[in-house]
Amino acid sequence: NRSRLGKDGSLVTTHQEFGIKCMVDVNRVFFSARMGPERIRLCNCVSRGEDVLSLFSGVGLEGLMIAGRREISGITFVELNPAAVNCIRRGLELLGRNKA
Repeated sequence: NRSRLGKDGSLVTTHQEFGIKCMVDVNRVFFSARMGPERIRLCNCVSRGEDVLSLFSGVGLEGLMIAGRREISGITFVELNPAAVNCIRRGLELLGRNKA
C-alpha cells in the first residue's frame, strides 16, 4: 500500500480485501479493516441479477466487493460525506481497471 499526503491535508491510501481494492482517506472517513469478514458475508448473500442499494456506503468497500465478485444488475451507493464519495469513485475506477 502506498499512502499519499495531499496539499489539502488528506492522507489517502489503498486497502485490499479478498482481491478488491478501495481508496481510504484516513483523515476524513471512517474505515475498519476488522469488518472484512462481515463484508464478505454480505457479498456472498447477493444473488445473480440483483440490484444492490448500499446505504451509508462509507468508502464503498461492501458495494465494490459485490460489484467485483457477483454478477449483479446494478449498484447504487448512498453516502453524504464528500470525501467518502470521492473514495467510492476512485474505488470504482480501480475496479474497472481490474475487470478490463
